[in-house]
Amino acid sequence: MNAAEWMPIVAVAGAIGLASGSFLTVALDRVDSGGTILRGRSRCPSCKKSLRWYELVPLASFMWQRGRCRSCGTAIPLWYPAIEATLGLALVGVLVAGALGTLLPPPFRDPLPLSPALELPAFIPGIADLLYYGFVAVCGAAIAFYDLRRLLILPQPTWALAALGAFAHAMRAYQAGSVIAIVPAVAAAAAIFGLFWLLWFLSRGRGMGRGDADVAFALALAIGFPGSIVAIILAFWFGAAYGILALAFRRIRWKSEVPFAPFLVLGAYAAITIATTAALWTGTYGW
Repeated sequence: MNAAEWMPIVAVAGAIGLASGSFLTVALDRVDSGGTILRGRSRCPSCKKSLRWYELVPLASFMWQRGRCRSCGTAIPLWYPAIEATLGLALVGVLVAGALGTLLPPPFRDPLPLSPALELPAFIPGIADLLYYGFVAVCGAAIAFYDLRRLLILPQPTWALAALGAFAHAMRAYQAGSVIAIVPAVAAAAAIFGLFWLLWFLSRGRGMGRGDADVAFALALAIGFPGSIVAIILAFWFGAAYGILALAFRRIRWKSEVPFAPFLVLGAYAAITIATTAALWTGTYGW
């Protein structure tokens, strides 16, 4: 497929990501307020006025309204467009990775060797891969942004990820005809959980949060082995890089509490979309 043929597919992926991000902002707001996620109209958090459809277009409405509510003029929180843009780019990134052959094959199917330039419409397993990792991206964004805002781990998307991973591994075991096929992935997820739990226990919650162990476990199950190992290594690298820069520019202090879930999600996303790197690290092109 040439660039012109790819553009509509990329546009659709981006639009789905933006719409998912818009829904996620509403869901996170209602979690905070104790409201129901699937019922009720969207409202301005300040004046409580119901929003019309043209005030709910992802990113476009924010720019058109210059970042303010049309009714009361209150500034719209920047994390609203941030979530929308992040998920839009994330889904496009997954699509591009699938096309280039660098997308990590999910754990629900037989491993395939990495191959470049996959023609997505003709590559039927790739559609399932995109749907799978699209769900992972939405759950990951919910976890990361809520941790950034509240320094808390949301249990719902965390355990949704874990359930998705468990189901994927059950499918893999069924295809292989033996649970032995999923032992490395499950063992890696358990070891990762144990590592984070130990960091939390030994630091008494100061060096690592208890919820981070759950997030690490859920992500490890969702992406499988050895991608989970790569994801954790990258998460610590990203966290260390941020800490060094933030200290250098005095954005944080030595005793500042820094959410780690965003780095876990970022590490997982990098492992998912750049599977070639993971393959080189492990010395194998089979997953």
